[in-house]
Amino acid sequence: KCEDEKLKYEKIGIKKMLTKIEEQFRIMFNLSSDVLFDSDLVADKVMVNDAYEKEFGYKRMKNMMSSEDWIIHIHPDDKEKFMKEYHRVLKSKTINWKNGYRFLRRDGSVANVLVSRIILRNTDGNAYRVIGSMHDISKQKVLEESLEREIKLKEKQIAEAAGDAKDTERSDIGKELHDNVNQLLGASRLYLEMAKRGGKDSGMYLSRSSEYTLTAIEEIRKLSKGLTTNTIKNLGLCAAIENIRLYTMEVNSVKIEFKVNFIENSVNDKFKLNIYRIIQEQLNNILKHAKATKVVIKLLQNKKSVKLIISDNGIGFDTGKKRNGIGIANIKSRATSYNGTADFISQPGSGCVLIATFSASDKLLRRT
Repeated sequence: KCEDEKLKYEKIGIKKMLTKIEEQFRIMFNLSSDVLFDSDLVADKVMVNDAYEKEFGYKRMKNMMSSEDWIIHIHPDDKEKFMKEYHRVLKSKTINWKNGYRFLRRDGSVANVLVSRIILRNTDGNAYRVIGSMHDISKQKVLEESLEREIKLKEKQIAEAAGDAKDTERSDIGKELHDNVNQLLGASRLYLEMAKRGGKDSGMYLSRSSEYTLTAIEEIRKLSKGLTTNTIKNLGLCAAIENIRLYTMEVNSVKIEFKVNFIENSVNDKFKLNIYRIIQEQLNNILKHAKATKVVIKLLQNKKSVKLIISDNGIGFDTGKKRNGIGIANIKSRATSYNGTADFISQPGSGCVLIATFSASDKLLRRT
């Protein structure tokens, strides 16, 4: 009899302990900010926590509903696919199942939800209970779509800037050939025709024709200096920068200094050409707009990055104002194409500093 009494009290103690555990579970269940559910497949009852009403607006007596009451709120366009997958998973041996679908809120709005489940099975492998959570990823999805649109827009802008730069380069070359070289060759031909007529001045005409032809050749040579990439491959980036420095000072009243701490064979030719084009573009910007008398070009490298700095003592500009030209946009797009950044530091009357920074990466390495 004593043993029976002892067993009786032990059972009461276990029952109280289980009740307490269940109460604690329910408290934690309802405190979660995510929607939690516990689905009894045998009784066809689904228990949800308080977050279900807060998230979707549906009030349930004692937080209980049937599975049909749950399924009815799945978006009509997603319901058939969900039900096929649901029955397939229950018939399988799957224990963990995660999927996403659209769920209708009470106010008619649509939530994109990610649902994670744990499927409990008996010894025969039949599912009898599903425990899981619903997470509203609508805001995340909107942000992802917004980010994707922004990336596509930036890619389009970069492509357009690159295209505009090519068109501008072709236009400049066309103008130079038409307005300068073509005129020199036209004059050379005119003097040559006059020399063909003979007479005492034919020697002078031939000499004039030769002078104009040589000048045209020199102008074409100068144009080719700005276009050729062979200098980069044959002489290297530093030599190419030195050439453009000397040439620019020959034809413009500006002093250019070049300071370098750069390892040529540590990066690939495409990257070096990209650096060269940025220098060309910025020098062109300075000569056109800055009215500078001094320019300093620095090409620096360490284990972590390659940095190009171009500073001038020109009139400067307001970096906050939108500019009509594509020079700055083109430089920024060239930097971005190698995962770099291009920052302009300037204000009216204080010159300008361009700082282009490229992190060391496989895209810059020689082997690429």
